Amino acid sequence: MNLRHGPPRDRDDFLRKAQLMNYEANRAQMEAFGRDFSDPARPATGVIYWMLNNAWPTLYWHLWDYNLAPAGSYFGAKNALRPLHVQYSYDDRSAVIVNTGPKDARGLTVRSTVFSVDGTVLADETVGGRDVGSGSALRALTVPRSQGTHLLRLLLLDSEGRQVDRNVYWLSDRVDELDYANSTWWHTPITSGADYTGLQSMPEARIATSVRTEPGPDGTLRTVVTIRNPAGSGPAAFFLRANLRRGPDGDQVTPVRWSDNYVTLWPGESTELRAEYRAGDLGGARPHVEVTGWNTPRVG
Repeated sequence: MNLRHGPPRDRDDFLRKAQLMNYEANRAQMEAFGRDFSDPARPATGVIYWMLNNAWPTLYWHLWDYNLAPAGSYFGAKNALRPLHVQYSYDDRSAVIVNTGPKDARGLTVRSTVFSVDGTVLADETVGGRDVGSGSALRALTVPRSQGTHLLRLLLLDSEGRQVDRNVYWLSDRVDELDYANSTWWHTPITSGADYTGLQSMPEARIATSVRTEPGPDGTLRTVVTIRNPAGSGPAAFFLRANLRRGPDGDQVTPVRWSDNYVTLWPGESTELRAEYRAGDLGGARPHVEVTGWNTPRVG
């Protein structure tokens, strides 16, 4: 954490950096398999993941934590395992379409946009007419190098121009140097690592939210959270997390099945997050949603 993001300033800074690292690491291992499982020369043969959840309180080494709250790692893995997915390769900077679904996909378009942390567009490229068979992967384009800490947004559109996948990365002009000569079966050390400390200087972004709750089947509830980064110039609202609580000052509700979380929105973008949970887990309180982010004030 100190190497990649800088020493944590306080508890909240430590927690957000921990979840950011969890998201990045778990997404990467699932995406590595997705890209290479169909490689005819050197296929990736599987992923062994340890573990789903801990029997003790900790901030890492799980998909959801001791209290059954889904962590950054859960949403990173969930993102990586979408059946039709566009992803970035840290080793050769390729943007890859991965199709693990049962049907061939034809006429796909990939858009790659690189942003500085203040929102300036550094590079923007679109390629179309890509066909990816079921159970295969295709390198669509190569993302150009950029200086300092920067953000990458990848969009995947179908033949009708509809968005079918979206993925966001935080990148550095300094890459991880792996010390393969000293690898063990469980660990490969690094001699130098990526520098993401530029994320600390992201300008503030302001978001707007709206929330509605509706009944579901069998005593469940669904809370829908719409998050908007208002149109205009400026930075992304980075790594936004919606959290469901028992009233404004209450404890976190667990377990909750979120459709997505830890999302990033550029000006003019919005997203809808859905939370499904048992009404009885509110303990008689009203559901309350708060949204926090890397560079946004708390809302809710």
